[in-house]
Amino acid sequence: MLLPQTSGVLENFWSKILTLPQKQWLLRQLEQQAKTEVGSIQLKYFASQHQFQSGSYHRVCDRLPNLLTVLQTRKGWVLGGFTDMPMGDRSTPSACSFIFSVNRERVMPLKPGRTATQNEYSYGPVFGSENDIRVDRDSVSTNYHVLNATYQRVEVEGVPNKEVLMGGMLEDLVEYEVFEVGFNKPVE
Repeated sequence: MLLPQTSGVLENFWSKILTLPQKQWLLRQLEQQAKTEVGSIQLKYFASQHQFQSGSYHRVCDRLPNLLTVLQTRKGWVLGGFTDMPMGDRSTPSACSFIFSVNRERVMPLKPGRTATQNEYSYGPVFGSENDIRVDRDSVSTNYHVLNATYQRVEVEGVPNKEVLMGGMLEDLVEYEVFEVGFNKPVE
């Protein structure tokens, strides 16, 4: 159940990708993982408006903390990640970073002591030092299933590990959106 304050956030949570139930699920995950209420959520980057150019992504999103990235593949998979640290920041350990599959309603938290993101100018968003999720122009690849992945593995009965985030390891993107999340108190 969403907290009363979060329901107001929901009204301003514009997304071309997410349905209302998906937004509600994702807001609950943000609050559970961050252990605080979401106060605002603002669209910062819409990939198709920038022709999926990695340089545009970095100009808009680098140095911003509390970024939620939502990806949609041509086959209908919706996945992404959240980090409280600016993309690629290795100077401070992350208090709250995770990747997720909306279709499977699964969240994979960052393993302790691991680097949440990478900041490689030739790519869009990259979650995990092992490329657990990596956007390469208009495609997304996942390496989440490898043993030394950066994010904790989650088992889904009857689903091979390499298909937990999306139906395969490489998919064409239809769109991705990046949001800046404001919390009502610091992330724990």
